[in-house]
Amino acid sequence: MAKYKVVVEQEEFLIEFSENRVQVNGEVIEQPSLASLNGNGLYLLQQGGEKQEVHIQHQQRSAYQITIGGHHLTAEIERDRGNRRATGSLRTAGEITAPMPAVMVDLLVIEGDAIQAGQTVLVLEAMKMQMKISSPVDGIVNRILKTPGQRVEKGEVLLKIDMG
Repeated sequence: MAKYKVVVEQEEFLIEFSENRVQVNGEVIEQPSLASLNGNGLYLLQQGGEKQEVHIQHQQRSAYQITIGGHHLTAEIERDRGNRRATGSLRTAGEITAPMPAVMVDLLVIEGDAIQAGQTVLVLEAMKMQMKISSPVDGIVNRILKTPGQRVEKGEVLLKIDMG
């Protein structure tokens, strides 16, 4: 189940998507369909028997301007990952890998550092969006394989952790 926190004009909503249902603040709603009408952010929103055109324009990072039914809204969307940070995936025990192709823009640990699960260890950037990568495990940084400024590919090992 994917979870998102959406803030629309200072009002916060928790949106949860699963394969067969959508919940807003814990309330199940009829699953809407959203079909693109052009490549410029114009969509057709259909829920039940109602249809409405929606214009969605990406502003910055996770902020969007939305126009629907003559109303203009600003929405910020944040993927809910528990602590709201991306967690590096472990391909094998103690290896943090890149979740996507990106550029490493910051490295927050050095070899020999003791780290805890959930601690941010590096920052990646893709398409002008930065993602904090946190350790999925407690341990000691054993080896750093990439440095800031280097391009990384999805699945590439970024650093290794001794898990004690």
